Amino acid sequence: MKEKNIIAVDKLKNKAKRMRSRIVFKYGVGELDETLKLIKQGEDIIENFQGELPSELKEMHLYALRFKATISAYQGELELNFKHTNAFLTIAKKYEDKWGLSEAMYTLGRYYWLCGDSDKALVYLDRALMFKADLINDISPPMTADLGSTATQIAIEIGDLERANKYFKQVEETYKHFPEKDGLLTHAYKLAEANILKSSMRARDRIKAEELFKEVMESRMVADIYKFKAIFGLSEILLVELRITNDIELINEVTSLINKLIDVAQQRKYNYYLLEAYILQAKLSLLIFDIKTARRFLTQARRIAERHGYSGVAAEILKMLDNLMERLDAWKYLKETNAPLSERIELARLNDHLKGKFRTKMMKMERVAQKEITVYKDLKTCLVCKGDVEGFNVYICPKCDSIYCKGCAEALIAIENECWSCNSPIDKSMPVKSFKLEKEREGVNFKKKE
Repeated sequence: MKEKNIIAVDKLKNKAKRMRSRIVFKYGVGELDETLKLIKQGEDIIENFQGELPSELKEMHLYALRFKATISAYQGELELNFKHTNAFLTIAKKYEDKWGLSEAMYTLGRYYWLCGDSDKALVYLDRALMFKADLINDISPPMTADLGSTATQIAIEIGDLERANKYFKQVEETYKHFPEKDGLLTHAYKLAEANILKSSMRARDRIKAEELFKEVMESRMVADIYKFKAIFGLSEILLVELRITNDIELINEVTSLINKLIDVAQQRKYNYYLLEAYILQAKLSLLIFDIKTARRFLTQARRIAERHGYSGVAAEILKMLDNLMERLDAWKYLKETNAPLSERIELARLNDHLKGKFRTKMMKMERVAQKEITVYKDLKTCLVCKGDVEGFNVYICPKCDSIYCKGCAEALIAIENECWSCNSPIDKSMPVKSFKLEKEREGVNFKKKE
């Protein structure tokens, strides 16, 4: 009987090793539903195991908790992320595992960064780096580099370049001293270096930063999160160039970049990134006087915020929509006079998106609703908020079969009553409220300030 138990435990150890590898792989290639299924299987094994856990099961448990917290963060479920991260920290303390403690501190730091509290984020990242320094044989140098790269970015966003350079030196040291430079390690290093160079005022540094962001973004094996960071970093460089040169072709470049981000973020349900991407697209649309498209992007962002419980962000987007409608005459005047891009950038408040300022402001807003991660199969997706639609919570356009959740359909009826795919009326009993910038508003005249 004892020998059978030993064989059974050995099989379980091997299964735990394989499962840990599969969790890391599935997460790395963006198959989040599959990752969550594996995590659930791993947690069931831990829960049903009798006696002291072997080290292999403890390791698998820590990896499962880490990725569970990370997925909830990038899907915008911040309260759930906080809950999972604290569970991760509790188990890491229980196992007295320094790697687990380091990663738990890292995920807490990332949580506070997403909430807009950069100072507190860096406190936890410093603690994470301290634990990493105690690990003589760190089993994951790429994660150490990722930690330092994130700290570098945050320090730059708050304007502490001395601190940013300190973090970058740690990333550089990890990169240079680790012989097997895999994609994760290389991309973390390149992003950290690109962010340092991007903060420089020298043209040659910014050109080198642009090259590094492109290398990460175009890599075949790049992780989604690194690709997003590279796209936003490159977009910020191009927006600065746009402000200086007034070269309208740069708008097309940034739009193309953000569209790539949106395609991946929609597939992976990374709502945190979708929100900023749609708002940025709205402002880029304003620069070419496409008010209708701008309003649609803002409507989309607002619906995503409402659906996922970002009440503060939704309220801020509503202010943007109201502000847009109040300034229609100003936009009409800029179009008629073919105003330079500098004036359009100012009216669109595009400068907020430089150096991560908008991201920080957005995540500081109140987040009240909490939703559990659930794995759904064979669900339809709303064209506007990109949420899953099932049961009676669905509207299907009779002309083109586009799908909307009930909430988004009602919102569009109130705004324009027009299907976003075929432009037919959503509610046939009501007229379509087509929007044109050229349409005059009664009793309102815009005059240029003397």
